Amino acid sequence: MTLLQDEKLYYVGGVVRDSFLGVKSFDTDYCYEGNAIEFAKNRGLNIIKTNEQFGTVKVKLEDEEIDIASTRKEIYPRAGHLPVVVEIGCSLKEDLLRRDFTINAMAYNDTDGFVDEFNGLDDLNAGIIRCVGDPEQRFTEDALRMMRAIRFSAQLGFTIHSDTWNAVR
Repeated sequence: MTLLQDEKLYYVGGVVRDSFLGVKSFDTDYCYEGNAIEFAKNRGLNIIKTNEQFGTVKVKLEDEEIDIASTRKEIYPRAGHLPVVVEIGCSLKEDLLRRDFTINAMAYNDTDGFVDEFNGLDDLNAGIIRCVGDPEQRFTEDALRMMRAIRFSAQLGFTIHSDTWNAVR
């Protein structure tokens, strides 16, 4: 039985994007809809490290170490500072809403299949880098996202959506 047969554990982000692009992903992110630390404990997984503040857990599964993040809501008390987690265990949709770009806000598991609340696949197929939600807010939260937009555009040969580009400028 694979971990993804749990109806609340998802592949999320770049690994989902890369699977649609047909390229090998070097960063497999897992997200648990709920508390990932409790999930790992309840499943009897070999826990290596936990971060209670962000609701993350690193486990050893066979010969691989994997990180599992809890779904969470965050706020940024000041621009450019680390977020404060205000809720661990929110819905998957709420977790995807905090992510940078639509092409990184997609998820998959064996129960629900492909989850795309913000039309990331449409943007992927159109070759567009677009922020989830308000670009100004995304970049105020984390200014490195501007560099990520430019990097993704260059790496993938994608166009940065006009609203996103205006916020970068």
